[in-house]
Amino acid sequence: MGLLLGPFIQAASYFDGYLDRYSSDVEYSAAIAPCDAQCILARYLRVGVTAPTVPAVKAADIPAYDVDRNCSTLQGVPSRNYCLKAEQENYDLIKSFWSDIPDKVKGQTLKKMGEILREQPAATHPYTTMKGYLIAYLQAQELTRTPEPFHY
Repeated sequence: MGLLLGPFIQAASYFDGYLDRYSSDVEYSAAIAPCDAQCILARYLRVGVTAPTVPAVKAADIPAYDVDRNCSTLQGVPSRNYCLKAEQENYDLIKSFWSDIPDKVKGQTLKKMGEILREQPAATHPYTTMKGYLIAYLQAQELTRTPEPFHY
């Protein structure tokens, strides 16, 4: 079980480190409460916690990665099945919120994914990675947003 979770733990550590560096760069530090992907999307996009139904998403804007081929490189049927299931869930989540994500965040994420895939063309979990960068860039954007005034 530890072998399957290793890449996700490393990815979470990387994104936490990215946000720590970003907070220092903008001279702002804030504790970010633990929150899953849907919670974060709800927090930063001001949408409901459950994924909305989006009738017309431009799937062409979301890169198509060869998940079947990438997941087939994993050893053992359980690992491949887990990879496919996780990637499908992350793709569906990205697709459901794609139209609500600011263009700047989309651009940053797509640029970073392009860099990653140039270095590792057969990245095993591209939609999991993409979701992580979307969340990191959304959090970074939130840190620099002008705060809403206090209301009594």
